[in-house]
Amino acid sequence: MKAFLGYIHSLVGSTLGTVAAITGGVVVEWWTAAPEALQKVVIGAGILTLADTLLGTIRAFARPEGYDSAKFGRVLTKALVYMASLLGACGIDYALGFDAGVMFAVALLICFREATSTMENSAALGFPWPEAICKRLSKLQDELDGDNPDE
Repeated sequence: MKAFLGYIHSLVGSTLGTVAAITGGVVVEWWTAAPEALQKVVIGAGILTLADTLLGTIRAFARPEGYDSAKFGRVLTKALVYMASLLGACGIDYALGFDAGVMFAVALLICFREATSTMENSAALGFPWPEAICKRLSKLQDELDGDNPDE
């Protein structure tokens, strides 16, 4: 059994290492060729995603029911969806011409989504946002949850 597990570990480890090396090379090549504005938006999206994850984790631990590790899987899924979206947008930009702007638009949408979520999590933790923003965030959350009182 140990030999079999060792074989699986070697197979998966070497495969992941190869994928990481190829992906790393592509990312470095893309990053050096990307416009500066796009680089800044992608960095902003990354920072907002990290801030949202941190605040969401703190918020989860602060709830009476506590932290649910199954819900943390959504964070990993979100990160994978963001990476796939950016990769797909990069492919579209490449097909249409590097300055097509699709990746820039996707990165801006990610920034908007993460900024909204970060504001929501910080408001739930007691950060004093203006009342109008808190009402709008609450309305957006109700719409996402399907609890729309206007219908």
